[in-house]
Amino acid sequence: MALFTVGLVGTGIALFWVTYMGSLSIAEYEVARSAKSKATLARLVFNQHLDQLEGRIRTVASDPALQNALAEKDAAAAKAIVEQASQSMTSAVLDLLLIDLPDESGWVKSSLGLIDLTDQLPFNVRQAMPPDIWITYANHHTDPMEVTAALSILVIDPETGQLLGRVFGGTSVTSSFSLPGVLAKNLQVDDISFAHDHHIVAGIGELMSETLHHRATTGSENVQYLLENDQLFVIAPLIADLDGHMLSAIIKQPIDTLKNVKATYSQLFLPFLVYTVLLALCAALLVNRITSAGLGRLMRYAMNLRQDRLVSAPQAGLISEFNKLSAMFQTAFETVRNRDAQFKDMIDGSLHGVLVHSNRRVLYVNDALLKMLGYEPGTSEQLVGTPF
Repeated sequence: MALFTVGLVGTGIALFWVTYMGSLSIAEYEVARSAKSKATLARLVFNQHLDQLEGRIRTVASDPALQNALAEKDAAAAKAIVEQASQSMTSAVLDLLLIDLPDESGWVKSSLGLIDLTDQLPFNVRQAMPPDIWITYANHHTDPMEVTAALSILVIDPETGQLLGRVFGGTSVTSSFSLPGVLAKNLQVDDISFAHDHHIVAGIGELMSETLHHRATTGSENVQYLLENDQLFVIAPLIADLDGHMLSAIIKQPIDTLKNVKATYSQLFLPFLVYTVLLALCAALLVNRITSAGLGRLMRYAMNLRQDRLVSAPQAGLISEFNKLSAMFQTAFETVRNRDAQFKDMIDGSLHGVLVHSNRRVLYVNDALLKMLGYEPGTSEQLVGTPF
């Protein structure tokens, strides 16, 4: 019964451990799914922000008044148009807006705050920019690093098809407060930052003062996540610059899924163990109660057969194996009894004297030997048990 109880308790603990590991796997899957959802939402919000900026830039580039100003090279009129466009922005703010003529760079410039367009978007970078495609530019020569997301729109004379100029518009990832705020608001987090080449270049919250983990690879095109001290760090790739380096958003949010699973199972283990032991003891007692009666009948039946008592087979019980064993005992003992009877009849009818002994004591003598020794036939008890 003790071995049966230990086996049941061990099985219960093993099932508890399997359930615990399964719950941890499900929790880890949910964490990974949450990280991918955050990364997808971050890219979506970032692209929507750029789409809003692009709409404003295209509105400026397609303005007939700006086309006339470019054709007439009226810098004052063009500057008034771009400044009005910059100031009329609400949720998506154009931090920089400038115009290059085919033969003159930086013809009209407009920027918010203390943004230096020379550092944010130099002339050689503007020359390399393909039209109608958002790019990011990181100026590694400034401290801190300046990162800009910009778009180039060609302004074409609708009548002659001649290139009048190029309108450049964009936002400073490093100096802008609107972009991190928009992301933080839509992602419902307090800590978010932008990273470029393993360097945090902008953001809000505690992430600005933290160092990137050695396992964090911000240049990867795949979504990554790290879980440390109940904090989930999601690294979402956003956009690549002209050199192929990736601008990524790093999102930090508290997550207690795994912690709750571990705490729940820690609290449940002791009660589970107590209930398992009690149930195992009850099961062992029940099994013992069911099997002991049948086993006792079987043992008594075997003992009677051993003592050559003619008894009938025990009644069939609840356990079929015991019933089969009882039938096998009966068949085996009847076979042995019949064989012994045949052997005894053969010895008793023999004309030769036969003596069976063990440890130098007589167990059996036949009538022929009794006659040879001068005893009456059928009086073997006179010699059985005597030494020789």
